[in-house]
Amino acid sequence: MNDIELKKWENSSLTKIDEYKLILPRMIFSMTCIRNKRGMIHKNHIDPNKIDARVLLYQMKWVLAEFVRLASQNTFEETARIIDSIIYRETQLIWDGAGTLRVLNNTMRAEDKVICLLYMRDGQSESELRKSIEYVNPTRFRALLMKLHSNRIIEYNSEKCLISPKGSLIAEKLLS
Repeated sequence: MNDIELKKWENSSLTKIDEYKLILPRMIFSMTCIRNKRGMIHKNHIDPNKIDARVLLYQMKWVLAEFVRLASQNTFEETARIIDSIIYRETQLIWDGAGTLRVLNNTMRAEDKVICLLYMRDGQSESELRKSIEYVNPTRFRALLMKLHSNRIIEYNSEKCLISPKGSLIAEKLLS
């Protein structure tokens, strides 16, 4: 990938979709630049490899998600599920152990655990959440979910729980 190749893509008549002609090639080009032009010689003592790795990881997740979004023949819900699994945010605080998410911070409040779990995997049922945080009393757990619901941190109904934008902001602070 270089400037000449980018111009070929931009002028290509194979597609009229800008994502394929402009955006994706430029993103891949930027990834190639980071990968090939850094990591060898550094002008100071700060090693950029950790920063570069994080940027490349999230750029690649975006590229894959964009390909799925543009080319999917699946239903909207299935495509959204696939994209969500691609852009899944890694964190050291949440562990996916055999399909059950676990919060690894034992001192975190149950409310905060619920918020973090929904941020990592939205649309979980009450029983999934209760199992994940190993909350023993179902009645008190329902009251906890209702409190989060009334504060507009989550949307709670009998089928599933969804995190609100307000809840997402709280989760991002807890997970950082």
